Amino acid sequence: MTRGPGDPRLAAWWHANPLPGLLRHAESCGAGVRVAMLDTGVDIPLLASRHPGSAILYEATPGTVPAAHGTLVADILLKIAPAIELTVIDLFAGRGTTNPERLIHYLKDQTESPTTDIVNCSLGWPEERWDTPVGRDVRQKISRLIEHAYEQGICVVAAAHNDHPLARSCPADRAPPLIGVAAGHWDDSFRIDFHPGNWVEFSARSTAYMGVLGRQPASSWAAPHVSALVARLLGLWPGLRPFEIKAHLAKWRGHCQDVDSIPNST
Repeated sequence: MTRGPGDPRLAAWWHANPLPGLLRHAESCGAGVRVAMLDTGVDIPLLASRHPGSAILYEATPGTVPAAHGTLVADILLKIAPAIELTVIDLFAGRGTTNPERLIHYLKDQTESPTTDIVNCSLGWPEERWDTPVGRDVRQKISRLIEHAYEQGICVVAAAHNDHPLARSCPADRAPPLIGVAAGHWDDSFRIDFHPGNWVEFSARSTAYMGVLGRQPASSWAAPHVSALVARLLGLWPGLRPFEIKAHLAKWRGHCQDVDSIPNST
């Protein structure tokens, strides 16, 4: 029999399990956890003003203008896990679009010399763009790299396609070796819902914390909420494997507290 969130047996189990309380504690801030963000460029001065003392590594392409998308993703990561070591990798280099080959290049870089614990990918390509010989070859390369990341113990978190609940996008459709995240329509920053049997297994808060763009629900904002909570988890238990992380997230559902009520440790 399935147990819902209101089941007293489930509530009793959670009462005896210290994990939710530990992850909500102010000292659970992702200290020492290395997060690579594959996205657009970011506005470093704005992030520094909002998150003083945060560790951000980002080499901007000369002449490019910081993009709102990447800035919002980085802001979510640093708001919830302020002590992470964040590396921003600009896949767009100031252009309006990017291509899967650039994702392949940087995923390969992350997996061949593992210096990263979490990879956040708040972008994707819809499945209709893969139905060509070239598209299928590129998709296979991305799938192999994600599997290699899994083998290396790197947790890959990817935003699912926003256009239609049944439309898939790569790389979020690689559910077993990564964490695919869909948009969840709630305000709780610490809530993660688990959807067993779906090709996208998790959903999280889908709005950001600043700007007009951030008020539009999207899986782009949901993915970094999950990545940040994974960072808090790894800060407490370094060395957890991706499958262990997914198991903890599946148990975490329904136990949330808004991040604004959690004191910053930095």
